[in-house]
Order: sequence, then structure tokens, then C-alpha cells
Amino acid sequence: MKTSKLKLRPLWLIITALLLCLPLFLKGYYVYVLNLMGIYFLVSLGLNLLTGYCGQISIGHAAFLAIGSFGSATMTQHFGLPFWFALPLSGLAGALFAFLVGIPVLRLRLIFLAIATICLGIITHDLFYTMESISGGANGIMVLKPAIGPFVFKSDKSFFYIVLVTAALITYLLWKIVRSKTGRAFLAIRESERAAAAIGINIQKYRMLAFVISGFYTGIAGSLYAHMVGYLNIATFEIFLSISFLFMIIIGGLASIPGSLLGAAFLVLVPEALRDVPGAKEIQVIIFGVLTIVFIIYLPGGLATAGQKIKNWISAHRMVKG
Repeated sequence: MKTSKLKLRPLWLIITALLLCLPLFLKGYYVYVLNLMGIYFLVSLGLNLLTGYCGQISIGHAAFLAIGSFGSATMTQHFGLPFWFALPLSGLAGALFAFLVGIPVLRLRLIFLAIATICLGIITHDLFYTMESISGGANGIMVLKPAIGPFVFKSDKSFFYIVLVTAALITYLLWKIVRSKTGRAFLAIRESERAAAAIGINIQKYRMLAFVISGFYTGIAGSLYAHMVGYLNIATFEIFLSISFLFMIIIGGLASIPGSLLGAAFLVLVPEALRDVPGAKEIQVIIFGVLTIVFIIYLPGGLATAGQKIKNWISAHRMVKG
């Protein structure tokens, strides 16, 4: 075990060095795309914990992203809190919101839970639209950029390092959770709630815990999103965004940290690639829907398992030839 860890250290050092130097070799817009991928990666981690590891379907995570975004904007602009305090507090706001709505919502199962979370997203969207003092209504609001003393993180390149450090910490935290007793309880619930209850797992407690952690992660992502773009409009947090998040973890790979990253990259890069195609925005949901069906049928493990699938196919082809 120790030997394998020592072998991996140089690889991690190389990856870290590359990530730290990456913004220096990219134009500002491409760094913005990387930042957006990092933020969606945090959402993907939270949703994957809830759906991939615990088996609870949510199609309302745009609501948690909105809570984190507008919450962080309110704390920094109306209450004068520094971004560095608003960031974790936005995560806590997402967690608290998840806890409060989870009390009635998590009594439901499967498709009924999915429908309830869709309603949650719609209600939250409409509430923020009417709360003009917080959201700015149809006009939206401007959001302050983070700062340390006189230095302001105005550029996407400087903001990249905030996203990178936050993503690294959150990923490590999730890695620890899924390998703990709590993570094993989540997996047991996903496989069979009856069997999990039979061995003494408190189903409601762990379902709520997964929902709260997922809300926390998405709240953090919301704070980063608000201060990265510098402008918020409630139209951004519509129901299609929640559906896109679900597509993201299915295409990337359920119950997989690398799959969460690949899914986030897919969600950001595909619209970018189709940006100049006429009518692409209108048919984007159809494209994601078709691709999701294809992945469920032919690659149920998502992009995270594509390498192993190709390796198995090559091995089988060689055996047939031999």
C-alpha cells in the first residue's frame, strides 16, 4: 500500500504543477471555461453523492445553486462580509435549505422524489424572481469580486486559483466520506433500502445526510459562480439547469469522482462546441437527452468507464484473432 502511494506521488506533483501553470498559457476566455468546469464539478460531486452513491434522484439542484449564489451576493453586498466568509456560509445556507426541504421531501421515493425536487426548483426560482431586494428581479444584480487587502481577483486567471483550491479541498472531503462508514451506508441504501434497514442502518438519517452534504457542495459552487461571473440573473437558474446537472452525472459516471469531473467537462464543452451552430441552443436539451439514452444503453458506467470498456474490447478482439 505504501509503495503504491509513493509511486503515485510524482504523478500528483506533475498534475498539480500543470494545473498551477495552466492559466499562464491560456487566453482569458478559456480560463473562464475552466473555472465554469470547476464550479460545475463541485455541483456534480454533490449530486453524485446524493444520486450515484445514495440512490436518491434530484432534479432541483439549480435551487441550491441559486441559494448559494444570491446568498453570497447578499452577504458581501448588504452585510459587508468578505467573500472568504461568505463562501463557507453559502455552503451552510445550501445545507440548511436542504435540511428544511428534506424533512417533507425525503419521505418520498424514486420518481415521486424526482417530481418533488422539480417542484422545489420551480418554487425557488419564482420566489427569487419576486424578491427583488435580493435577486434584482428581471434586471438581476451585480456581484462584488473577491479581494485580499488591496488585491482584487478581477481576472478569470486569478479567480482560477480560488476555484482550484476549493475544488481540491471539496474533492478530498468527498473522497474521505465515500470511503468511511457513512459512505458504505450510502451504498447500502442505494443497493437496497430494505436490506440496509435489516442490518441496522437508519435510512432516513443517511438519506437526509446525503441531501444536506449535496446542498452544502452546491451552495459552495453557487458562491463561486456568483463572484466569478460578477452578475446574477434568476433566469440562469431555470429547471433546464437542474436537468442538465442530472445529465452531467449520468454521462460522466455515477458514483465516480473522475466521472463527476468528466461530466462537468462535458456539460460545459458541448454547448461551447455548438455555440456557433444555428439553432443549437434550442435543441440542446434534445442533444443531451439523446446522448443520455445512448450512454445508459451502451455505456451505463459513463465516460469514467470508457477507457476500461475500450481496453476490454481490444483484449477480446486480440483473443478472437489469436
